[in-house]
Amino acid sequence: MGRRQVPCVEDPGAWSASRKTPAEAARQDEAREACGWCPVLELCRAYAVAAREPVGVWGGLNERERREVGR
Repeated sequence: MGRRQVPCVEDPGAWSASRKTPAEAARQDEAREACGWCPVLELCRAYAVAAREPVGVWGGLNERERREVGR
């Protein structure tokens, strides 16, 4: 297998899923887990908090977690 890429590029739908259904919640949980090995985790998280991204997983954080960090 080659080098790992940024996980959200490989499956962007998982990172934009809401948590309205159990299936969407499971996809979002999988996305957050993949963020753990992402080489741009901190940069992504900082951007999302500063930009107040309203939806999805960014830097391993969901919407609620980003709001808490941004306070």
